[in-house]
Amino acid sequence: MKRTNRRTVAWGLLAAGVLSTSLLLDDITFAEKSSKEKTAKKAESKSKEESLKLLFTDENGKEVRVWTAGAGRLSFIFDEEETKSVLENTAGVATIEAVNVPMVTSAEVLPWEGRAIASVQGQANVYAEATDAGAVVGKIRRGDEAEVLEYGAQWTQIQSGNVSGYVRSEELLFGTEAEAFAVQIGKKVVTVQADGVFVRTQPSGEAEIIDQTEQGSQYTYISQENGWFAVKCSDKDMGYISEQYASAGWQSTYAITLEEELKLAQELEEAAKRAAEKAAAEEREAARKKAEKQAKAEKEAKERAAAEEKAAAKSSEEAKQVSASVDDVTLLAAIIEVEAGTNYEGGVAVGNVVLNRVNSSSFPNSISGVIYQKGQFPGAHNGKLARIISRGPHSTCYSAARAALNGENIIGGRLYFNSARTARRKGLSNYVEVGGNCFF
Repeated sequence: MKRTNRRTVAWGLLAAGVLSTSLLLDDITFAEKSSKEKTAKKAESKSKEESLKLLFTDENGKEVRVWTAGAGRLSFIFDEEETKSVLENTAGVATIEAVNVPMVTSAEVLPWEGRAIASVQGQANVYAEATDAGAVVGKIRRGDEAEVLEYGAQWTQIQSGNVSGYVRSEELLFGTEAEAFAVQIGKKVVTVQADGVFVRTQPSGEAEIIDQTEQGSQYTYISQENGWFAVKCSDKDMGYISEQYASAGWQSTYAITLEEELKLAQELEEAAKRAAEKAAAEEREAARKKAEKQAKAEKEAKERAAAEEKAAAKSSEEAKQVSASVDDVTLLAAIIEVEAGTNYEGGVAVGNVVLNRVNSSSFPNSISGVIYQKGQFPGAHNGKLARIISRGPHSTCYSAARAALNGENIIGGRLYFNSARTARRKGLSNYVEVGGNCFF
């Protein structure tokens, strides 16, 4: 077997020009793990670098394996057929023996290497041991992230938040699958870095503007292309934001301990209680305001009705005072002008109604009593009749009044009339129309 010394490997790591010089082999300790499917070699480092992807090739330039590293930890997995390695630690100095000595050729940040995301519906148990008969130490929920401590075909050991334990591997996604799932459920967001940034319909500075947003605004990440972030603007719409004015990142959540789960449940219960109390208070306040508004409206309506009644009474009294000094002919001529204008036949018909009522036991027995009866002739109460009496009725109205008083009758014994424009003729079996009014 070919032996590679510490200096050669250290030079190989630094040759990438990306890794920190703090990541030397004497910073690394090694431990061996195995499973039915793969032989796993794990190397832990004190390095505080970001998560790394290490591409290793053999001496012929053929890619052997992409090894990955989480922050502070390098996890190397070898297929048994590809290479056989022995990692040993002697007094803090590591050496590597292998059939094909790997060499670092590139390194880049991979946020989901060495980590996993829960793909369960709802939540899953985290156990103290790799068996579902063990003690439950926490819960990992859909979308929660975890650091992979040890992968197995059935169980994976994780560290997530304050929870350390085992989760069924089928309930987790890893690497690129984890990243794709995180994007799918909206855990990757684009944060705007300046004010007045445009969101456009296409990845182009010439495209139509959908919105203008402010610094700190966040959108759900969809994809990245040609210097633009594709983002979700609403349930249906997609927009584009230039990478010059925004950055993409992850909204991380982690598993919770049983104590944290209980505390969260209590907080949710209290929040629901507060929300219910607030809603009830708002409902009571709305009901109170509605009752106040209704009471105010009723009060104002009563005040208006009282004021109108008082004004009508005053007007009626003033009209009576004015008419007290005139004879029945003038009073009848005045009400004829109010109701029929200067139409002679219409005036005679109105005079007939007044006199028919005087002769009816259902109405007052005088011309003034009939004319000033409440609710019958509005003009007698709103001042119009008084104004006509004051200036004197039209001569045609006088002629119509005298004709009615002398017995001329063109409507028979009818007691009521309405304007022909508004009269409801349906249901009236016996009516006549004269001078713009409908008599029945």
